[in-house]
Amino acid sequence: MIKITIANNAGTKANIFSETTTIRQAFDWAGVDYSRGMILLNGSRIQPGDIDRTFAELGVRDNSFLSCIAKTDNA
Repeated sequence: MIKITIANNAGTKANIFSETTTIRQAFDWAGVDYSRGMILLNGSRIQPGDIDRTFAELGVRDNSFLSCIAKTDNA
């Protein structure tokens, strides 16, 4: 079990997840729209196909930080 802190423009949430949880499942749990921003796991950018990989497959073994921050430009 690993503690994942999930952040977006609206705030953060933390939860304990199994290593077999995917990034998509973690975002869904937190209610984060991951389609509108850049996804980072511990500061490293996640590639498009990695969203359905488990934390174990991505090498996550302990507390980690997952974020999806949307960059919005005002006109």
